[in-house]
Amino acid sequence: MTTDKGEITAEHIISCTGNFARKTGEMVGINTPVIPVEHQYIVTEPHPAILERKAKGLPEMGVLRESDSAWYMREENDGLILGPYEHGAPVCYVNGPSDERIRTLS
Repeated sequence: MTTDKGEITAEHIISCTGNFARKTGEMVGINTPVIPVEHQYIVTEPHPAILERKAKGLPEMGVLRESDSAWYMREENDGLILGPYEHGAPVCYVNGPSDERIRTLS
């Protein structure tokens, strides 16, 4: 693959682009068969244990995901986010976020 920074050669590629996964896949000729869905989530206030980990320079904790019940928990803003996926949740960004949305995030 050729980028504005030069040629990139890799045996494996990992995309960590969330709602942008389909768009980033298209950039390298890959069809990524995922569609994000709308869902509710809870974000906590900053947590002392997470602030302590961060102060020590430790990496972010991994994502805790329970696939059978369809929920996840991960770090967010020095606290935690808990997000359940409801059955029948409406899809969003069927073709990825709009180009206008992408520009506002840059």
